[in-house]
Amino acid sequence: MKEVTQKNFGWVIAYVVPGLVTLWGVSFFSATVKVWLTSANGASPSVAGFLYVTLASLAAGLTVGAVRSIVIDPLHHWTGIPKPELDFSDFQAKFWAFNQIVEGHYRYYQFYAHMAIAVLFVFAAMIASGMSPEGDRERVWISVGVGLLELVLVASSREAVRTYYARASDLLGTHHGEEIEAGKRARW
Repeated sequence: MKEVTQKNFGWVIAYVVPGLVTLWGVSFFSATVKVWLTSANGASPSVAGFLYVTLASLAAGLTVGAVRSIVIDPLHHWTGIPKPELDFSDFQAKFWAFNQIVEGHYRYYQFYAHMAIAVLFVFAAMIASGMSPEGDRERVWISVGVGLLELVLVASSREAVRTYYARASDLLGTHHGEEIEAGKRARW
């Protein structure tokens, strides 16, 4: 993989990083994934190992994205953040600006929401695999820490998607009333 640049940073934080965290959770059950994520005796990772981890992280991140779209997106919409019906009629002229909004807000929303799912997955995998701490005190503190982290990630995802919707609506405008119904009928 080439170096992280402004062009691919959004994809890395939205999919690869949460996917890598998810792979860590998978490693509690898969010896193969565990080998991919660890190096023996401090040896440098191989090119093949790096490729496996990168592609598996991307695949896991995309899968986490699918879970996000059926869990967190509806949660935000149900709790008061309406999804705007954006007007893409003049999109070509506004493409660059829209892309900046996506990279500056939506990718961060994806990161926060994907990490909320990935962290919860790792926590569940630790418990299911028996790798949870021995003492009750440690379990309580880890549970509290994970709970607080989940709150921060979900709240951050909520703010990021709200900002994205507002900026995208300001740039592209939205359909209103009858236009929305006509658009829905036209799609079906």
